[in-house]
Amino acid sequence: MTASNDFQRPHYFEGKLLSAKDFTKEQEYFLGKLRRHNRYLNGWGIVSGFEVRIRKEKIIVSPGVAVDCQGNEIVLESRVVLELPPAQRQFYVTAVYTETLVNPIPTLTPGSPSPEEQLQYSMVQEGCQIEITSEEPAAKHERIGPGTPGCGILHPVPLARIRHFQGGWQVLPLSRI
Repeated sequence: MTASNDFQRPHYFEGKLLSAKDFTKEQEYFLGKLRRHNRYLNGWGIVSGFEVRIRKEKIIVSPGVAVDCQGNEIVLESRVVLELPPAQRQFYVTAVYTETLVNPIPTLTPGSPSPEEQLQYSMVQEGCQIEITSEEPAAKHERIGPGTPGCGILHPVPLARIRHFQGGWQVLPLSRI
């Protein structure tokens, strides 16, 4: 008996007409394999770095690498400095995987009405957004706990819980693998 899964990759042969769909399918195949590997062999959470500190009423997040519940690698290459949210006694700092279309180039589509409509973005830039939230990031999370494959849904990775405690700020690291 042969079992199959959802992973399909293009099969190339001489004379095959290729389209953008074929190359997209190939990228989806390899991204899907990498994300499954990250989730099930590594688990979700912080891999290294992403230390959160408070200095002079600023939140400082150091560079780091994490894996989210969807298996995306979240990489922060330089430190981020954020303002403390006003009037909050407790909040969370999270990292979110982002993708942004970049590098617009002209297309060879005939009959486009304007030059702007002939531009298409040629690259996808992966990134990281550091966010502050008042809600517990893992409150309704299935398969909770770093090192588990997670829920498979794209959402923020919790980095730290920060609370005002006895006249100062206390930083409690979260989500260490």
